[in-house]
Amino acid sequence: MQDMTPTRAASSLRKTASRASASLRMGGVVLALGVLGGCVSLPGMQANVAPAEPTKGLEPQKVNVASDAVTYHFDFVFGDGAGTASSKHFGAGFIVVTQDGKEVQAIAHNFELPRSALDRQGWMQFGDLNNDGWQDFMVPHRMTNGVTVMSLYEYDSKAERFAPVGKLSGLGEISRAAPGCVQVTRALTAEGAADRQNFCYSKQTGQWVAQIAPLSADDVLDADAGCAGATPDAKACRKSRMALEKTLKGELQTYGKSYQGVLTESKNKQYAARFVRNTNVEHRAWLRYRDARCNAYVREQGFDRKLFDSAIEACRYDLSVAQLHEYRLRNARLAETMAADDAGEEATAKPAAEAAPEAAAATAAEPADADKAVAKQ
Repeated sequence: MQDMTPTRAASSLRKTASRASASLRMGGVVLALGVLGGCVSLPGMQANVAPAEPTKGLEPQKVNVASDAVTYHFDFVFGDGAGTASSKHFGAGFIVVTQDGKEVQAIAHNFELPRSALDRQGWMQFGDLNNDGWQDFMVPHRMTNGVTVMSLYEYDSKAERFAPVGKLSGLGEISRAAPGCVQVTRALTAEGAADRQNFCYSKQTGQWVAQIAPLSADDVLDADAGCAGATPDAKACRKSRMALEKTLKGELQTYGKSYQGVLTESKNKQYAARFVRNTNVEHRAWLRYRDARCNAYVREQGFDRKLFDSAIEACRYDLSVAQLHEYRLRNARLAETMAADDAGEEATAKPAAEAAPEAAAATAAEPADADKAVAKQ
């Protein structure tokens, strides 16, 4: 150890004392700020508040995009500030798509609908909506006018990614209507009526095409696979359409014969015959209107000329299916009316029949009563 002179030793002690004093002053400031920070917020500073507890997230989903294809897993990852217990909605985040544990896609999505309206276990709906053999999916977005507005994503087998369908996403609630077709419910009116429109996928154009006839659930039961989609095989669809027109004619004849009998009884034969002729004339006029409307509709859609025949046949078929539904409803209403009339006539005839014997007995008793009165006199 080296010896120090008194002067050097005194200088060293002064430096040591100075450093110790500075350390004590700094420690006091830090301690004071720490105490104050736990009690009040100083100007220009934020209190140290614990982050809100996250709420339960959405259950992971998975799907095989085809029977012999890979499996994709889906998780919803909350964005900054989303998914907290105090939030009324799940909020914004990303639908993270993984395959074999590796992320392949992250889709930005915002859940604006109330948390209670979202099924945590089934928040995605899968199905081959465009009828291309690969699974697509729909996911809800928000609530508008009483319906759940959804987004649709198609699987692109070449890119091995899910692509958004901008034409259908954000319009309303999407549901499968027929092979290659969906129905979009836009809103519910005050009376409970729904604004609906059908869209069918055209494989030739790779686009979703708005359909001229919004098919109902009953209409879909009558749909033929030969006319599925916006641009099906023209010959196959024409064959299906002609067969459907025969069914339409049969329903029309049933209606005419039933109503002819009613009008013959209430009016006369000539009046009933004219009604049947007018009904057939109206049906032929409807066929001409259908064909003209479909021709204009297909041109408005901007199809290639080579797809005109196919799209026109599909349009004619869809309108015929809707018309068949109307004819069947009309026949059902007529049958109900006739059954009610028959029941009313039976109800009226029964009391009259029961009263007839009593009236006859009373009439027979009148002469006997008169004879008794004469004898007393």
